[in-house]
Amino acid sequence: MCVTAHLSFSVNEMKIPVLLFGLCAILILSAQGQTLRPDPWITGIGSQPVAVVQDPTNPSVQMVLRQSGQILVAVNGVVQPTPFMTLTVLTGSERGLLGMTFDPDYANNKTFYVYYTTSGPYMQLSRFTRDANDPLKGNPASELHLLRTLRPQSNHNSGTIRFGTDGYLYFPTGDGGTGGDPSNRAQNPNDLLGKMLRIDPRSDDFPGDSEANYSIPPDNPFVDNLPIQARTEIWAFGLRNPWKFSFDNPNLLGTGAMLLPDVGQDAWEEVNYEPVGKGGRNYGWSRYEGLADYNTSRSLAYGPHQPPIHVYSHAVGNSITGGYIYRGLALGSQAFGRYFFADYVAGKLFSIGLIVDPNTGEAIATDPQEHTAELGMSLGNISSIDVDSEGELLVVSYGGTVYKLARRNSTWLTDVDRADGLIIGGQVRSLVASDGKLLQLAPFSLTFQSPMKTTTVAGFKTNTTGSTTLLVTVEGKMNQPLNVPTVVKVRNWTTGQFDVIDSYSLTGAMDQHQSATSTADHVRSADGRIEVRVETNYQGLLIQPRLITQLDRMAVSAN
Repeated sequence: MCVTAHLSFSVNEMKIPVLLFGLCAILILSAQGQTLRPDPWITGIGSQPVAVVQDPTNPSVQMVLRQSGQILVAVNGVVQPTPFMTLTVLTGSERGLLGMTFDPDYANNKTFYVYYTTSGPYMQLSRFTRDANDPLKGNPASELHLLRTLRPQSNHNSGTIRFGTDGYLYFPTGDGGTGGDPSNRAQNPNDLLGKMLRIDPRSDDFPGDSEANYSIPPDNPFVDNLPIQARTEIWAFGLRNPWKFSFDNPNLLGTGAMLLPDVGQDAWEEVNYEPVGKGGRNYGWSRYEGLADYNTSRSLAYGPHQPPIHVYSHAVGNSITGGYIYRGLALGSQAFGRYFFADYVAGKLFSIGLIVDPNTGEAIATDPQEHTAELGMSLGNISSIDVDSEGELLVVSYGGTVYKLARRNSTWLTDVDRADGLIIGGQVRSLVASDGKLLQLAPFSLTFQSPMKTTTVAGFKTNTTGSTTLLVTVEGKMNQPLNVPTVVKVRNWTTGQFDVIDSYSLTGAMDQHQSATSTADHVRSADGRIEVRVETNYQGLLIQPRLITQLDRMAVSAN
């Protein structure tokens, strides 16, 4: 069951979108004319940054990984003089320090994981613990080797490591390097290279092996030897070098799906999409490159081939840098839910829209866009796109700067109390909407549970004078034929109370109801403030603040 409602009001013919309320509601508003602005966020890094990793216990802290082996600490965008940790890594070509992630229970166990190249040559996955007394310092002596794979060549090492919504650790290994996967490792069921792996790093199925300290999740797709007998660490086959992948963060209204770009060989770069729990797929390399044949003399280890949802040719770019489905607010509603990615060689920034089937979880790509020209400057080689605690995009330039993307010509206000980046108190505050400017909220979602009634309030300031007619519009849509009682109220600035201006029921169709009042006391306080209250009662609804990560933000466009 999903209920959405869109509230707007008009003051002297100026229509102002206000908010959405309801079960599973997401606001979709126009942001025409807005372009991206790359604001330098972290500087003084030095050369070759390859990733930014958000500290899950402190929204103001990010770790910056340098390929040379340093993990730097940035606090509010300022690099601290002492690194979090420095590792001895094997460098050169695509080797070095490539990945880091925090344990889902990091706040309690202080555990994190690092992926890097070492002599042998190996790709090494290790577990560490933080310094017991200093949250900005890792403990190199705490290293425990979890899993290592032999690296035949210096390239195609992959890099990103992430925990899924299931609590297991995912990491792609790359096909071992050189060109064309000459040993056909990506389709070899007995080789861990060219695969996505999934392990439990907190237990040990190999007590006799000091270099293997992990266990196999019991629901890994090849545990039962179907459709073929294969290494049970494997989650998916047929990858070349998917060095940047991500999950769509459920805590920021995402689905938990995996976005899995793969760097191409001769002609095509690709983006793969995997719904939660859909392991065992074969992405096709090196039989296929993107949607095209690559080596027709080879067969898939098993079928069917899982094609990518999006490709672009080497006439556009030559090395895809994966990013994230955007779940922040700074880029506006047009960007919300789009997948942003880049090309390392070309220095270009792209995004695609996603249409997700609610029954299967599968997605198709739509409306591909290039944003490079919007940036107004070259960011050089883009080695990573990451996110902060609020889902805002951080673009990593390999030359040594991390940029935070924002919109040009917009002003943001915040007036709430926060804890760990989430709203715990305060209210939506007002902005001045002058003539010719549109007051708008960026996208957000409210999730409700019974048994309490919910009330949603939005407040605004206007520069209107004299008697004004206030027109409130409520649009409601449900995917079931139910009636949701709705009451619209406006604050009376003389009495200090909220006056009921209309009440009705929203039904299963897209209903639109308008309520007008010409009472001056409703539309003009001493400082020009207007407050509108919407009350609904669908079996009683309770706001879940954990999911309302950015309800406090509003923007005035410059159009």
